[in-house]
Amino acid sequence: MTCTEQTHKKTYPHIPFENGDLSSEKVKSRIKEYVDSNTGKLSMLVGGPPCQGFSMAGPRKLDDERNKLYVFLKRAINLTNPEFFVAENVKGFVTIGEKSGKFFSPDGKIERLGKVASTIIDEMSSLGDGYDVHYKILNAKDYGVAQNRERVFIIGVRKDIGYKFHWPLPSHGPNSPKKKQYVTLKKAIGDIPLVADES
Repeated sequence: MTCTEQTHKKTYPHIPFENGDLSSEKVKSRIKEYVDSNTGKLSMLVGGPPCQGFSMAGPRKLDDERNKLYVFLKRAINLTNPEFFVAENVKGFVTIGEKSGKFFSPDGKIERLGKVASTIIDEMSSLGDGYDVHYKILNAKDYGVAQNRERVFIIGVRKDIGYKFHWPLPSHGPNSPKKKQYVTLKKAIGDIPLVADES
């Protein structure tokens, strides 16, 4: 059992956990079985397709097979028709396939999407019963995580539920309403005792 599965079972013991490949018939069948047994209603679906093909640290080739794995997330959204979906990926997702151009403002806001990202988000808008799709670069350190980690978040809100989505305000840093200091790694895990090296 993975750490993720252990955490999920401890936190949400009443919600099934499926650790598997979304492209497999077994996993698709299990998802459909769960949705059908819950009157076809799912509040939220969260997914993070592999990011290696989009990452600034990699070759960023358009024909990277890993770039197509978001298709399985789309299938899961179509299958379950959740009220909300959340997808997360690296900042490079915004600019994949583009050679130049201004994509971010000085404060990091997305000013425009590259063709690949724009196509993916347009496709996500038309899934199921239709979604209002919002996207933004968020940094984990602005929300109390001891890590400077920028990621693009894509939030889908099903149009028929009439919910107005707002991005959460930062809880830490100079732009947060409460002006809390960033959490350092020392503050986060500095009290963990050292383990003697027995090798």
